[in-house]
Amino acid sequence: MKKIHFTCTLIFVFTVCFAKNQELKLPLTFHNEFSIHSDSWSHLDHTKELSDTSQIAKGCGDLTNLRIGRVSIYAEAIFTGWDRSFRSSFQYILGIDKNGKEQLVIDKNNNSDFSDDSVFVADIIDGKPKVSMDKSSKVTVEYDWVEEGKKVKKNIDIHIVYMPQSKLYLYTIAQYATVMLNGKKLEIVPHDDISYLTFEVFNDSSSTAEGITSNKYINDNDKTYRVKDLDINENVLILEKEKLPFSKIESAQIGFRVPKFTAIDLITKETISLEKYKGKYIFLDLWATWCAPCLKEMPKIKEVYDQADHSKIEFIGIVQGKLETINEIINSVGINWKLVEANPDNFIFQKYKIRQLPTTLLIDPNGIVIKSNFRAEELKTFIENDFKDTRVL
Repeated sequence: MKKIHFTCTLIFVFTVCFAKNQELKLPLTFHNEFSIHSDSWSHLDHTKELSDTSQIAKGCGDLTNLRIGRVSIYAEAIFTGWDRSFRSSFQYILGIDKNGKEQLVIDKNNNSDFSDDSVFVADIIDGKPKVSMDKSSKVTVEYDWVEEGKKVKKNIDIHIVYMPQSKLYLYTIAQYATVMLNGKKLEIVPHDDISYLTFEVFNDSSSTAEGITSNKYINDNDKTYRVKDLDINENVLILEKEKLPFSKIESAQIGFRVPKFTAIDLITKETISLEKYKGKYIFLDLWATWCAPCLKEMPKIKEVYDQADHSKIEFIGIVQGKLETINEIINSVGINWKLVEANPDNFIFQKYKIRQLPTTLLIDPNGIVIKSNFRAEELKTFIENDFKDTRVL
């Protein structure tokens, strides 16, 4: 019995060690500035009427209709040692000045007292911010963090712009992280705040590089890694070495073999599978009945489809929603390309790891994804260019 126990112990130890060897923990270096890949803005909202004005006289001056709100710098309790005394967010006040303009006051030193603050003058934009993030107006805010198990005071830049036509202040937090993988630098850009609960990894220095999210892959020479997690306590990016060879991995990422599926065309009732169209380009449009931007794009897709040479490119829509609503959209738009339903039986959205809608993919005749998240106008340009220049996308 002892011999059997010893053998099992060895097997267990080997299994654990082998599993650990497949996981890489890469130390993070944080940068309080923008990556070339940073492009996400949020807007100040969730305000409520301010009732106690005892600590705002100097900061808000003659502003009226005061509303107070809060911006999260990072999620509460994301690391060991956090408690309620940590300043993990900051407050701001919105009010109307004597000229009827909306103004913003920010609690820069994060002391819940606006009497030592003043009106923040933000850059004005007339649409999607065209000014580069690092050049836009900013304010430096104090917050608390943990370093080596201790609470420390830190500062971070919050960049803010104003859209007068919609009366919205947009903000973004200046930070990203880097790690080194086999001598190559990867950039990690957080979403929403600096918790890194959601993030994108970039392994290309090009500003148009595709961001890699959790559970997607990084291909580095002859090695492929899955992005597993980012641990803010250990300050590491966790990658898992993929056992399958690169040519066998299916992913909706650029450069990878597109995930296979088989489903029934909702219009013709024929069986649809991507293998049937090998030798053609395939345009995949993944959308949902409740997605307004998806529906807005439909007439443009139809226009491109009606003009395309279908011997060279196939159009396939993948939709999620109630069948009754899907049929209404088919009739109202005049959808005449292939359309299949994403449902619990085929798990198409899960296979493609959909994080946003619409998601569009362009697949080459060999079944490799060559472009993602582009619009009908760009597809039209590609087709008109005789399928030769994907860089225009």
